[in-house]
Amino acid sequence: MLRRTVNLLPFCALALFPVSASPQARQVAPLHDTQAWADLTVSHALSENTDLLLSGGIRWGRDVSHVVYRRLSGGLSFRCGGAGWLRYVTISPFYSHYAAQPGVGSGPENRTSLAVGVAFPFGRWTVSERNTVERRFRDPKDSTRYRNRLQLERSIDLASASFRAFVSDEVFYDWSASAWARNRFLIGARKPLNNRISLDLYYVRQNDRHIVPRDLHAFGIGLNTRF
Repeated sequence: MLRRTVNLLPFCALALFPVSASPQARQVAPLHDTQAWADLTVSHALSENTDLLLSGGIRWGRDVSHVVYRRLSGGLSFRCGGAGWLRYVTISPFYSHYAAQPGVGSGPENRTSLAVGVAFPFGRWTVSERNTVERRFRDPKDSTRYRNRLQLERSIDLASASFRAFVSDEVFYDWSASAWARNRFLIGARKPLNNRISLDLYYVRQNDRHIVPRDLHAFGIGLNTRF
């Protein structure tokens, strides 16, 4: 039911250089799939409240046997700052290029998006909500999509380690289908490796009404850097 970077070079190479699809990879995608996701995010402070963000991602699908997705993204993150509740608000415009190969007829896609997020801290807990509108430029027809993600985080201190656990649920409304087309549930943890680098490990469960795979299980790793 639908409801709501340590060595950076391997990640950069995977994101920047295309991987040729074998004949088997161009077959019709299965209804169910298990995938592995890897992402790299690099951030740089331009000012007290503005960050430059660059990221790349790659996914292996068809039971982790073929590269089915590549992504390169760039954007800005503006923290409103000031007093009152506005200091918890972040506005992020982004551009992304995607190359997906889930089945016959797939091709490159470009997206522009605008996300508005709010995050409220409560002691060890943080509750956040992100609303995103994205315009998808693709063949045979462009489309617009709305995404809403609700996330809960908590800092955890163990005897030998400290990390942040998180769980989120995101729903997607696709105007081309006039329907809530996708639900993505995610659970994982973020471990700081030093004062500039952190590592994410997570599990994803995704259901989709209009594209294949309809049901998706994925295990992911993300490397986050700041300089």
